[in-house]
Amino acid sequence: MLRSKFPDLTAGQIANRLVKTAVLPDSAKGLSLPDEKYGYGTIRPLAALTEDIPAGSKYGPLKAPGSESSSAAPSTGKSDAEYAAENKKADQKQMLFFVILGVIALAVIGLIVLLIVKRSRRNSNNSGGPGGPAGYPQYGQQPYPPQQNPYQQQGPPQQPNPYQQQPTPPQGQWPPQQ
Repeated sequence: MLRSKFPDLTAGQIANRLVKTAVLPDSAKGLSLPDEKYGYGTIRPLAALTEDIPAGSKYGPLKAPGSESSSAAPSTGKSDAEYAAENKKADQKQMLFFVILGVIALAVIGLIVLLIVKRSRRNSNNSGGPGGPAGYPQYGQQPYPPQQNPYQQQGPPQQPNPYQQQPTPPQGQWPPQQ
């Protein structure tokens, strides 16, 4: 709203208007600003739009960069061009990392799909595919005899179960004879 009413003001001057029209609660009157708990106070956008406030510094309430008492970041002596070059290099490294990560992810997904396709083809050939063991015999040919599994173990001989229910005797025969 402030930018539309005052298009020629800088971001710092807009912040200055907001700070100058901010209010503190009654219990906090007399604090030095900015306060740790309240900051500059509660902003009042209508007051910032309507009150007559001088534009002030283009940096507003913030400290000017390059001055002795800079507020937010300690000065390292680098120019804006050096910061831009470092940021560009960092962005390129990050982009390269994500490209490599994407290629690796695609390779893993491709390998998984390849293994699934090979396994499904192998299983279809072993379980009744064309020419497989479960295929139907051609017309006029005898089916193959079932193949014995040479590794199948023979179970112990079957013993009669003494608790098994005996067949019902025919009519008129009682007690059953054995």
